[in-house]
Amino acid sequence: MEFRLLYQGKLLSDGDSKHKHEVRRHFHPQLRKLWESNPFLASMMDREFSVLEKDFFGLGFPKSWSLSMYADSFKAGSFRFVPLISRYFATACSLNILLLKPEGSNPLISQSGDIDNRIKTLLDALRIPKLGQEMQQIRPAPEEDPFFCLLEDDSLISGFDVTGDRLLIPPLPTVGHWNNYAVLVIDVKIKLLASTPLNHPFLG
Repeated sequence: MEFRLLYQGKLLSDGDSKHKHEVRRHFHPQLRKLWESNPFLASMMDREFSVLEKDFFGLGFPKSWSLSMYADSFKAGSFRFVPLISRYFATACSLNILLLKPEGSNPLISQSGDIDNRIKTLLDALRIPKLGQEMQQIRPAPEEDPFFCLLEDDSLISGFDVTGDRLLIPPLPTVGHWNNYAVLVIDVKIKLLASTPLNHPFLG
């Protein structure tokens, strides 16, 4: 499976937990739409069924499936998360990221080899936040239960490539200024780590 996620807005190099979740909220409706539009994922959203004869990878997941049960397995603060890429599905992914910013392409990587901290902020925003560390005083909106996100953990990123270029359009009116503004196009390619009864939606 391959798809693209888009982001337009402020992207800080020193983003705190609140900023990272603001970025994460941009991806929630896109990933929910992916679940709803993919026939296999959509069928999994609407029913409960028994699927597993064994607990893959010894993760302690139940041997039956429902979207609510899955979300209950990934709680952080007041949120219940639905990661598309998880050990439960035995999936990983590679990311090809196009980062457009007003100041152009340099420097994405410093002379010491450190990657642009805005990319680190992005990767944190693509995963479930660390339990008990990042979600204090943040509450889900009614349409955010459950909350769809890309990754259970960023260790499931098998590789990523970043291309930087100059952004030639003005920022969104809701942002209103160039400072720390970015447009991101994220190409996601999912790969299977093992064959399980639950990862057939990722074959197409």
